[in-house]
Amino acid sequence: MAHSQALSRVAFPLKSARKLLKSLRKQKLDAVVAKALASPSADLKPDLEEIDRYSKLLALLEPRWTPDFGIAAVVAILCITLAAFLWSEPVRRTNVSLAVETQSVRAIFARDWEFEPSFRSSTMHFERLSTIDAPNLDLALVTNPGDAWLKLDGGQIELQSLQVKQNASWEAVSDSDQLSLFLGAQPVEGRITVRGKVSVTAGPADGKKTLEKQFDLPIPETISFTAKDPRGVPAQLTVHSPRDWSLGKLPVSALSFSSERAGGPGDRTLTSGVRSGTVQFSDAPWPPIQLFENELLSVNQTGKARVELRGKEGAMHVTLSGPVRNVTLGDEQAERVLAPSYLEYFYNQKSFAFFWSAVIFLWGVIWSVRKTVLR
Repeated sequence: MAHSQALSRVAFPLKSARKLLKSLRKQKLDAVVAKALASPSADLKPDLEEIDRYSKLLALLEPRWTPDFGIAAVVAILCITLAAFLWSEPVRRTNVSLAVETQSVRAIFARDWEFEPSFRSSTMHFERLSTIDAPNLDLALVTNPGDAWLKLDGGQIELQSLQVKQNASWEAVSDSDQLSLFLGAQPVEGRITVRGKVSVTAGPADGKKTLEKQFDLPIPETISFTAKDPRGVPAQLTVHSPRDWSLGKLPVSALSFSSERAGGPGDRTLTSGVRSGTVQFSDAPWPPIQLFENELLSVNQTGKARVELRGKEGAMHVTLSGPVRNVTLGDEQAERVLAPSYLEYFYNQKSFAFFWSAVIFLWGVIWSVRKTVLR
């Protein structure tokens, strides 16, 4: 008997047995239907019991994993991988609103630009210039290394304009009694007007003086200057006791409120000029981020955002609104790169579409599992 059962298992493997049972059940079902149609009063109970036995045997022989399990598993893995990517990958552009009170800010200009800052003061000085030209003041300096300097004291002094080239670096440092602008990496041109009783001092290099003279100018005179930055050392423009000022919209490609300072040989530290501020992400359901004093902050790829800078009472106020790459907080040891993920972005931008997309996605996963496990 055991030998006969073994032969039966060999002769009828599970796959063939299922196929045979399905064929027998179908034949019996067709016969029962034909019998019922031919004789509505016929006794169908034995036939139905036989069909039921075939169904129970098929249920016992049905494998746990169906032949299309591999396809379903691949689909499920792809869905999970896509969901993980959307959850973890930050968007390439995010809209940010930023307002910062700071004492220092750095930027890279995204294009050539000429602006009229209209800095007014009674004292200004300029360092590391290439040329200084004021014919009516007997002043004409040309230095190849770019070490010329100029100091103006008294009267009415106005920094009328500055012209910078694309990719020029720019840093502003402000405190209670002066504002310093550092411009480098690309050529810079500027004009100053002076009026009244003004002391003009200038020289071709530090420690050298070619002009030191007092002028009484009833009509404004113009002083032109350039800085070519031949050695990678930025020109410095310092305005003492500046009045309230505004630079308007700045076309910059990167914005940072931290700067690197050398403390000694091989010793360089990052410092921040941030005093207070907030950062708000429009594309993410996050609350506004409060900035703390001296917190390191930078904003990347700001070329399409609106950046404005103004000065009041010894502090600089920077506002930014528009698309950026991301916002970075902290130093290398505790750095946080902030940008919403694609999932957060889609949810925040298209709530209704996101809801139905999530429903369809979950339904597809559940349906695949049902077909795989519950067949």
